[in-house]
Amino acid sequence: MIENSVQIFVPTYNRCSLLELAVKSVLNQTHQILQVVILDNASTDETSKLMNAWVKKDSRVKYIKNPRNLGMIGNFNQIRGHISSDYFCVLTDDDVYEPIFLQTALELFCRFPSSGFVGTNAPIRKGGIVTKTMIEDWEEGFHPKGSKILQCARSQHPLFTHCLFKSELAEEFVFYESVETVSDGFLLTCLATKYDMAISKVITGYWDLHGQNMTMLQVKNPKRYIDCLVALGKLYQSYCDRNALVNRLKYFHFTRICVGLLDVGRNRNIFIQEISRGDVKLVVGPWAIVTLKALRAIQFLDMALAVKKLLRKLALNA
Repeated sequence: MIENSVQIFVPTYNRCSLLELAVKSVLNQTHQILQVVILDNASTDETSKLMNAWVKKDSRVKYIKNPRNLGMIGNFNQIRGHISSDYFCVLTDDDVYEPIFLQTALELFCRFPSSGFVGTNAPIRKGGIVTKTMIEDWEEGFHPKGSKILQCARSQHPLFTHCLFKSELAEEFVFYESVETVSDGFLLTCLATKYDMAISKVITGYWDLHGQNMTMLQVKNPKRYIDCLVALGKLYQSYCDRNALVNRLKYFHFTRICVGLLDVGRNRNIFIQEISRGDVKLVVGPWAIVTLKALRAIQFLDMALAVKKLLRKLALNA
């Protein structure tokens, strides 16, 4: 194994034009000890032709085509079986890296060698305009294990595609069919409970919301989206129970479920309607508003108690 070798996994399906841009952004990294591994989920477009040409042109490109479609999560779950480098990361086929991504991430590992994974800054863009960054409230630098699990559970974590992982974490890389596109957030939260991490505020790319992102497509299907949020809550509860984690992690995720219900209700005008005919798993009702208000009140109470505790500590030290 070459020192500081990196594998970049790119799962893809029928998006050859976007895939080419993603591959080019990987091969143009300032850190050149790398391999880009294309996991083609039985595409029927020109992906095979395009990638076979890249394989002939650049030895750093490895192309794997599934004989049949495994589904998005099934394709992602192949990653851990192909990891053979010091570090690895995952790039979706509709995103690109700035040339400094790997260099920036590897420098973090040099500064904070106990980190199991590191994250960089990838602001969210819509229509070419930056709307926010997911790590806006994070401090740059080192974060010991367990110190950021609540932020991660609230989706305030570095963008999954802009994290670099040590190969030792390979067996942790499990994605769940029941939670689809938010499986990456659950994975990062679990990793944050067990491993140190480090953050850089250097911008190494963007998350462009263009309407065809898998997350955006999921939100357009209200029943599917809410079923996913509920399934995610169950995964968090199971994980907390297995690892003796505080119930506050469950509480914050329940808040997130309520926010999801409210968003779906506003966006799809189904707030007090059944989500679908037949097999109804959940009905969105006004209880979500009441619950959310109650949780927000509890959250403000938590903040007030924390301030009171801090003032008391300062008074004792005065």
